[in-house]
Amino acid sequence: MDTGLQCPSTPDDTLNMKPAAALAALVLVFCATPALAASRVAPPATVVAVLGTKAPADEYFGPLKMSVLGVRNIIDVANIRLDHGIPLDTQATLGQLAQVEVALLAWRAKYPKDDWLPCMYANLQHVYARLLDPDAKVHGDEIAWQLIAGFPDSLVAQQMRAQVVAATDASTP
Repeated sequence: MDTGLQCPSTPDDTLNMKPAAALAALVLVFCATPALAASRVAPPATVVAVLGTKAPADEYFGPLKMSVLGVRNIIDVANIRLDHGIPLDTQATLGQLAQVEVALLAWRAKYPKDDWLPCMYANLQHVYARLLDPDAKVHGDEIAWQLIAGFPDSLVAQQMRAQVVAATDASTP
């Protein structure tokens, strides 16, 4: 699906394998060497920092207890249905997307540095923009601003800012 933004098609595309490989090597070293394991040496701070930045797939957010994959799936299903012209119940979809927003807020509160978040916000905004509903427009605008303000250094936030500026310039006489 084309959102016009540079988001990976799946969160797996955003994984940086180097920290994972480094962690695997550390685990191997600590487990394979009994003297090191017995000394209770703490892992380096960089390993702890890397592990603490991404929400695990088995953690759940919001009142509906959505996982990061569940959040992505709801957004993706709505986009796929729109891509293929499959009718949507707009009010039901808005209700689902509102729950996604609540889950994103909880996810962001716990893992503010998770690099999946900017694309989730961008893709959610894209669904809202495609629904052509006044309530969806209000939510989409709010999500766009949350993306821009909350993740100013991310590529998708910079692209969203450019789109907002271009739309504002086009509507100003």
